Amino acid sequence: FVINVIEDDATADQLIPAYYGYTNQANMSLEKSEGESFVYLLIRKKVLEALLKMDDEDDFNSEKMYEFDNKIRIQLKSESETVMTQNVVAYLEGTDPVLKKEYVGFGAHYDHVGVDGNKIFNGADDDGSGTVGVLTIAKTIAMQPTKRSIFIIFHTGEEKGLYGSEYYTNHPLIPLKDMVTVLNIDMIGSYYQPDKVHIIGADRISQELHDINVMMNKETVNMDLDYTYNAENHPERLYYRSDHYNYAKKGIPIIFYTNDNPDHYHKESDTVETINFTKMKRITELALATGYYVANKAERLKIKSSTASN
Repeated sequence: FVINVIEDDATADQLIPAYYGYTNQANMSLEKSEGESFVYLLIRKKVLEALLKMDDEDDFNSEKMYEFDNKIRIQLKSESETVMTQNVVAYLEGTDPVLKKEYVGFGAHYDHVGVDGNKIFNGADDDGSGTVGVLTIAKTIAMQPTKRSIFIIFHTGEEKGLYGSEYYTNHPLIPLKDMVTVLNIDMIGSYYQPDKVHIIGADRISQELHDINVMMNKETVNMDLDYTYNAENHPERLYYRSDHYNYAKKGIPIIFYTNDNPDHYHKESDTVETINFTKMKRITELALATGYYVANKAERLKIKSSTASN
């Protein structure tokens, strides 16, 4: 049971509608298939104080707030439906007789939040942009093969809780020890901040992968690489919220390429008309250049000692 208490009304007015849409459109998984579940309560401080009849002089953060006789009763009702869906996987065989046994992966998720009554959520940026980007990368490398083999995966069930990537990493078609890296492309077509791309997780497992990405950016598209969301303590916790995370949990170096899309994220307005194709192309080129470099280098990526045992 998680209670998030919001101190001021301005923040509450912004967060509560956003979180309602976030959970109502099912991009937060509140229950996993094995039955794990939790309750998440978002509440204004003054509402909680009224419910508990706290005195104004009470320290809200002290243990005193737990010393009350009042009871809050919350009744919850949930419905679940089992749906069969699939990941889509392909690979391009490498040209080197030895290195072709190793793989460089490119991934995106092809699901979105779907339909809610009469509302249709098309998901052009989330993640049509990444899906098209990965498909473009696959077509490009097919014309100019790399020494290592290329692994392509379009994940399902990302919006419900990273189900597709979780399933694949627990039931891999290729031994995970042979995966050199997985580059995840999820939302790269927003007009917001057209020269910026958020880079998440590149240095978590392999500093060398981070350095290669920086180098290839300078040699190709020269975008503004923003690492804000890569901070371990960032409240958005984006490192844990897209498909790359399930590969990282297995010790595979990853990069998560993404952008902000405050106007259209998980809204009906996320349509192809809102896509910045120039930005989408540049980020795709960066991911391609980084993956292509790794797929042709003589040695595997160096892994940080703290993660080498994963």
